[in-house]
Amino acid sequence: MKKAAPVIAKLRRLQYEYTKDIDMADVNKAKARINELEVAKNQLTNQIGASVSDEEKTGITSKINELEAKLEAAKKALETNSSFAHKIKVYNECSALAVLELFSDSELIRPAVESLVDGDIDIDFNESGTLKFLTEVFTDFFLLIKTGKMKSQI
Repeated sequence: MKKAAPVIAKLRRLQYEYTKDIDMADVNKAKARINELEVAKNQLTNQIGASVSDEEKTGITSKINELEAKLEAAKKALETNSSFAHKIKVYNECSALAVLELFSDSELIRPAVESLVDGDIDIDFNESGTLKFLTEVFTDFFLLIKTGKMKSQI
């Protein structure tokens, strides 16, 4: 983890630099609304499993149906809004540029990759498949961090 920390820090800094001028507030608000609706639906669904009367189950089911309709409408609004789609595309492209710039710093990347990959490796940073390999290594790494399954010795 010590060798990966500078990579994570630089990636976050680069992503900020590349995306700071993109106003994602409305997109994030729409995504937050979808998340709120999903949480509310899940909470109501869990209530049905609890000891409640048939009358209460009917009311809860009705509320779940209302939330599902609102959830589908919110998802559709997010997916069909051309302004949102454009902002998301630009944001993702800028994030990809940040990753490419990060991966071009072989002095920073090499020790981190060597600490993340089991076994001896010899990475040729000029080889065409290197970017794909690095992307897979770091995707797996960030997924492990996110899920909390990271080995403590890294």
